[in-house]
Amino acid sequence: MTLLGSPGMVTVTGSDPDSDAVTLVATGVPPGIKFTSTPVNPTGASSDASTSAGPTGVFSIDPSTAAQTGDFVVTVQALDAFGAASPVQAFTWSVRSNSAPVCSTAAASPSVLWPPNHKFVPIVIGGVTDPDGDAIRLEITRILQDEPLTSAVDAETVGGSASVRAERMRNGDGRVYEIRFTADDGKEGGTCSGTVFVGVPRDKDSVAVDSKLRFDSLVPAKKR
Repeated sequence: MTLLGSPGMVTVTGSDPDSDAVTLVATGVPPGIKFTSTPVNPTGASSDASTSAGPTGVFSIDPSTAAQTGDFVVTVQALDAFGAASPVQAFTWSVRSNSAPVCSTAAASPSVLWPPNHKFVPIVIGGVTDPDGDAIRLEITRILQDEPLTSAVDAETVGGSASVRAERMRNGDGRVYEIRFTADDGKEGGTCSGTVFVGVPRDKDSVAVDSKLRFDSLVPAKKR
């Protein structure tokens, strides 16, 4: 199987027991793939087919042609200079497109911070999946909150990891952090973006209310 946009190539070889010049011919090549045959007329080669040098055919990505997904029956045959032909070798070539990760099911853990002890708490973003089972790399792109900051930042990031401060205003209705991220499976078209929320309630038994105001958790107030 070949994935759209993936580099790489497939090589096939042939031989002739009489050491005749041989050319490989391919049919049914998928759009977006090209076949290049290099005929060979081995000089002084052994008549033994197992040791004679032979032609080479290479299937490779053709950037000048639009690729298509699907299953394609490809045939390869060797022809010598006298018109003799080898049996046809056939195989099915499957071309598939890459599916992007799914960010809509993402969730933060923990999603509620208590007590508000002013300490940083690591937040794990889970629930991001990839339909193809590819490994996913997360990147935190921004962290916002609905309450003003003090002179200290209220969040930290390292690549795909985030930590936010367990803090809220005493006379407010709780704090809500908005953590934005991207997910990438490392293949063409394999990205998505998402958002998770973390709340710091005013009281232990209450729920943080999102005021919809936004302040950058990573920028100290005095630098705004």
